[in-house]
Amino acid sequence: MEKSLEPGPYPIGRSAPRRRRFGNWVVVAALLLVVAIIGAVGLAPRLWSATFGFLHQKTGWDISFSFLPYSAGDPYWWVFLVGLANTVGTGAIAICSATLVGFAVGVARLSRNHLLADLARIYVDVIRNIPLILQAAFWYAVVLHLPPMRAAYSFLDAIFLSNRGLFLPKFDEMTLVIACLVLVSMAAWWLSRFMRSDPDDPTGKRRTLHALCAALSAVAAAGLAALNPSAFNIDWPVRAGLNFQGGMRLAPEFVALLVAITIYRGAFIAEVFRGGLQSVSIGQLDAARSLGLRPWMVLLKIRLPLALISIVPALSSEFIIIMKVTSIGIVVGFWDLFAVSSNAAMMTGQTLEVLFVMILIYIALNYAIVSAMNLVNARMRLPGNDR
Repeated sequence: MEKSLEPGPYPIGRSAPRRRRFGNWVVVAALLLVVAIIGAVGLAPRLWSATFGFLHQKTGWDISFSFLPYSAGDPYWWVFLVGLANTVGTGAIAICSATLVGFAVGVARLSRNHLLADLARIYVDVIRNIPLILQAAFWYAVVLHLPPMRAAYSFLDAIFLSNRGLFLPKFDEMTLVIACLVLVSMAAWWLSRFMRSDPDDPTGKRRTLHALCAALSAVAAAGLAALNPSAFNIDWPVRAGLNFQGGMRLAPEFVALLVAITIYRGAFIAEVFRGGLQSVSIGQLDAARSLGLRPWMVLLKIRLPLALISIVPALSSEFIIIMKVTSIGIVVGFWDLFAVSSNAAMMTGQTLEVLFVMILIYIALNYAIVSAMNLVNARMRLPGNDR
């Protein structure tokens, strides 16, 4: 049967579908414009009278746990910074712990040990189907039912766990600054080595800049360590009657929230690592084994670096989610950005202004994470792949 050469329902170039898509976009834009006009007319009087003078008023309420110093006489602008510090601190620690858990579970799921692989699969299947808010409440109840302080669990007589929280050795602030400089130096040095064969840097300027940054950071860390020898003094928690003296106390709310987020999001990150590790072709793994590399060397030197190309984009989404789900802490009484904002709106009555401040902070925070992960993703992409 001969094929018909008659033109189809659309001329060449499919102008009709294009006109149809353009018409759909016009309808959607018109609907959005109508909604925006209605919202603006309804909120116009409220927006006109909006004021942020309450940011300089005293709060008058206390916060049980904060990374920054806080008192009831501080203004509202400072309590927003305290909530932001709690959100960023908790989110950063949870990102590190959940990533470690996810990596371990993801590798276990691919293990040749069937028992280990089945246990990892059960962990992922069970944990992912329990809401995070329920897990946070469960772990908070677990922490509150721990032994009292006089019978606290002790780890090497340096770490104590009780129903009053977790007591850890406390480092000087200068120690943290030196540690951050050391980490920056290590990261810059690693980037300088990684960029040796970067086609986007043929002149080596970026590599030289990273090496210079690594050297300056190392010199600054060494200088601070030499000028402040007392910075490495550690304040250890010590039993004193029915309490502890010295050290640093992590409140039960923080411990419960951190454990819940780590376990819950670790299950999702485990699937990210499993999918990325499985994307590496079996031929490359067989070639690595034929060279006599041990299994852990094959994993760390061959499989993981190749898998990171597909893992990093998915991890960026997970990191953003972890930073946002810290708002679940309001269930257990943890004062993160969402909790302090909610309380500020209730105490001042400036609901719209508080929401505006909170939205701006969350947008800036998540955009910073996306930008950082995009830089990492750009470094990890294959040469010649600009997407």
